[in-house]
Amino acid sequence: METILIRWNDASIARERDSVEEEFEVIHPFHPLSGERFGLISRWENWGGDRVLFEDDEGRVRSLPTAWTSVAGADPYVTLSAGRSFFRIEDLRALVSLLEKCATAAGKCKEDSAVYVNRNTPTTDGRRVDDG
Repeated sequence: METILIRWNDASIARERDSVEEEFEVIHPFHPLSGERFGLISRWENWGGDRVLFEDDEGRVRSLPTAWTSVAGADPYVTLSAGRSFFRIEDLRALVSLLEKCATAAGKCKEDSAVYVNRNTPTTDGRRVDDG
């Protein structure tokens, strides 16, 4: 049986690499791509978060929160604070809420662990506490 190889052409609807209409910069100061510019493929709302879609230098399609890019524009709070404040009030409140949840969960884990250890640690005579 003879095998015939057919070469497929690229899809005619595919976006050309050089046809990017808008570029953006990654502006998040701690992101590894900070300061780099990419062509914007798309922008959309995804599970409550505004994101941008782009192709990196290796040809992989990736996404980032729009707020981490120049697409979002300047944050009014950051602009008005002019470097005098490192954190926004809403971010600090979210941090406090997260820390409270972690503290509650950690306390519950400690309580549960102590009960488990006490119940399952044999006494000096070989009985478990629950054995009576």
